[in-house]
Amino acid sequence: MASTQQQRIILVTGANRGLGFEVVKKLVNQSNSNKDLILLGTRDLKRGQDAINQLGSPSNVHAFQLDTSSSDSIAQAANVIKQKYGGKLDILINNAGIVWMEHT
Repeated sequence: MASTQQQRIILVTGANRGLGFEVVKKLVNQSNSNKDLILLGTRDLKRGQDAINQLGSPSNVHAFQLDTSSSDSIAQAANVIKQKYGGKLDILINNAGIVWMEHT
């Protein structure tokens, strides 16, 4: 039976380590994930590439720089998604954490 599922574009923030990386591993291991495009949003692009290498460099997983504490970085990431993927984003797993601390 042929699969009728269409490709989904999935963005995981904070994806190069910890819980975000575990989520990406699960997505990669799902049976339909070969059709899914999984985007790793990471503050450090090299660490994102290292995470992809740990996964065995699957062709459907890509890293790009995204610092969720920076509105400029968020705008740049939105532009990348718009230009490369037609602005389509099916699933967002917003795992990145931001800690604001006031010094007294």
